[in-house]
Order: sequence, then structure tokens, then C-alpha cells
Amino acid sequence: MGSQVSIVRCNDYSKAKAAITEALELIGGLGSVISSGDRVLLKPNVLATRTADEAVTTHPAIVSAMCGLVVEAGGIPMVGGLCRDYMARDHRGGTRCVRDQGCGQ
Repeated sequence: MGSQVSIVRCNDYSKAKAAITEALELIGGLGSVISSGDRVLLKPNVLATRTADEAVTTHPAIVSAMCGLVVEAGGIPMVGGLCRDYMARDHRGGTRCVRDQGCGQ
């Protein structure tokens, strides 16, 4: 199977989940790769301790949206890497966004 890529414009993080959903649907949706009960590792980019507005790390809205989409697909999202430290620092709701979506850490 070849690689597939989709790009959807999103100018507002409050609309991130809708844009990610659209982008994933264009390439078959998460349901095509996640089965019920699958553990799914989400690895945000965490380059430095910065606020979300500085755009150095993956925005918490993206992490939250992905956690929610994995749960909706039947998976168990796990946020990995240095993300625990990042989320613990709570850059604009980081910790809350993960816990609200049921992500493990």
C-alpha cells in the first residue's frame, strides 16, 4: 500500500477536530486503521517549553481532537514521548484537553 496524504485548511484551532476529521476521511478515516480496543500512540512534537500561541509545539487543540477521534473510532489513545511534561505544564489547557478526551499518559 502506498502512502496517502490529505491536506485541509484550518484557520482556527476551535475548528481543528472538524478539519482533522475531514482530512482523515479523505484517506479512508481512522476506522480503516483502528479496531475496537487498539491502543494508539499519539506523539506530539514537543520541541521546547513554549505557549501554544508560540507555535513551537503541537497545539493542545490538535492533541485533544486526535484523542477524541481515536476514542470515537474505538481505540484507546495514549499520548507519548515528552508530552507528559508538556501537558503537565498546561500550556493553555493542555492537561485538561487530554483528560477530557480519555487519553492515557
